[in-house]
Amino acid sequence: MIEMTRIVEVLLFASIVIPTLINSLANCPNGCLCNDETLVVTCYETNLDVMPIALNPSIKQLIMKNNKIKSIESAIQFYPDIEFLDLSGNHLLKIPSRTFQYQRRLKEMRLNNNKIGQIEPETFHGMESIQILNLRGNLIDLLEHNSFSSLLNLEELNLGQNRIAEIKSDAFYRLYNLKILYLDDNTLSHVPAESFLPLTSLAELFIGVNSFTTLEKSSFEKLKKLTTLNLNGAQLDNISSGAFTGLDNLRVLDLSSNRLARIPTKEVSGLHRLEELSIGMNDFEIIPEKAFEGLTNLHQLEIIGANKLVRVQNNAFIDNGNLRIIRFISNEELSQFESAAFHGLPFLKELILRNNAIESIRENLYEWDNLQVLDLSENPLRCDCHLLWYKTFLNSRGSHLNSEQQRNSININNNSNSNVNHTINSTKMNSLSDSDNSSIVNHHQHIICASPAYAKGKEFRKLSSDLFGCTPNSDPKIQAIICGLLVITAATITTLILIAYKCRRRKFRNVLKDSGWDISSTIGRKDRDYHKTYAAPQYIDTMRKHTLGATISSPSHCNSMTGANNYQQYPLTPMIPITEL
Repeated sequence: MIEMTRIVEVLLFASIVIPTLINSLANCPNGCLCNDETLVVTCYETNLDVMPIALNPSIKQLIMKNNKIKSIESAIQFYPDIEFLDLSGNHLLKIPSRTFQYQRRLKEMRLNNNKIGQIEPETFHGMESIQILNLRGNLIDLLEHNSFSSLLNLEELNLGQNRIAEIKSDAFYRLYNLKILYLDDNTLSHVPAESFLPLTSLAELFIGVNSFTTLEKSSFEKLKKLTTLNLNGAQLDNISSGAFTGLDNLRVLDLSSNRLARIPTKEVSGLHRLEELSIGMNDFEIIPEKAFEGLTNLHQLEIIGANKLVRVQNNAFIDNGNLRIIRFISNEELSQFESAAFHGLPFLKELILRNNAIESIRENLYEWDNLQVLDLSENPLRCDCHLLWYKTFLNSRGSHLNSEQQRNSININNNSNSNVNHTINSTKMNSLSDSDNSSIVNHHQHIICASPAYAKGKEFRKLSSDLFGCTPNSDPKIQAIICGLLVITAATITTLILIAYKCRRRKFRNVLKDSGWDISSTIGRKDRDYHKTYAAPQYIDTMRKHTLGATISSPSHCNSMTGANNYQQYPLTPMIPITEL
């Protein structure tokens, strides 16, 4: 009895399952993978020109990437349970109104890399659950009123790499939950500030590779929750004062690949919470003192490809005491770092100076022992005694040196299960932990010397210390000590000479005083006589009176006539006044 029951159950199961499997296999197009257990259908590069309508109506994921499909409105209604739809890389030209009105469970849809030229007001009507919509790489040139008003739960919208030149003021109406918006690589001539008013939850905005020229005042004022702003390649040559007003929560700012002739110090100074700044590939020539004033929470600074940059001045980062990572990479003219360029950076852990025009770096430029990573590779280094300290630094780090090529690689996600497939040129700057060097997995730096002749073309780390041309006193530290000692010795000798001179003069004057000389009166009278100046006639009269007076009062036995005769006998000759000598 029990065996008969089991046989009946097996036959019943077979009668239900086998026809279902046969039908599933029969309805799966050639080249597609149809899985009725996971409810996933994948048709990747199968040359389909229409969407099949005989698939399992309960499928959850439909992936029809890189085919030749031109229309979907007549077929998509057969699959109301779809949660993920990928139609990227097809030939879609237009999506009529209410095409997706039955897809009320759809959470993510990819329509990128098609030929869609227009979004109608009710194109996405009925898509109440969608969270991610990708329209990147199409031919859209205008965003009409209420283009996305049905997408109340949309969190990510990608409109990059289109031809959008105009966005109506209420194009993003009702997108109150939108957190990420891509408008990069379009033809916008200004930031559509009015269109951003409904985006009260926006956290990340990518709006580079456009034609802004000038960033107007209050361009992002209403985006109070914005944490990431990417203006890479926006063609900016001017940033108005107050352009970043309202961005009190901004953490990441990318201003690279623009035409800025100077560091916009004043314009960004109000971004007190900014942590990451990228400002390479611009036209500034120097990084001046207090270049990033006000950015007290800045942790990572990246300057890549600034081909006019020549010099970093003293105290350039004096206001950025929380900097952990600085990257100067591929700045072909950068060779000068003033002596206090990195002053005031107690927490700096990673300094990347790769592929610049640096010939040498002085040891006293920074407290290098505080760093976990120092990269001077791909520079025309002069491997002489002034760079011997760097060899010691590399040896102390062993094999735990940062190659930085892995860390800076651009992530282009081609995985079909990723959320957004885009190619924005933005570098992800990874934070270093404060752990010791042994916890860092890095690669060996391959540094080749450019000069002098004995080291040219040789690997820096393999050079013997004896070849660096160092003498016992050529070490900068020893030279500094010697110079200090010389200065102190010279100052001491000068002081002793002055003291001895004063003591000797005082002793001489005391001896004269002890001998009965009235030094003060003598010197005073002498000075007074010396400084008397008369005209020639006055001087003669004065001397005549003085002489006559002396003759009259003289105790000589000669009478007055004799004295008079004597006076006449020796006429006075005019004396030359002191002032005429």
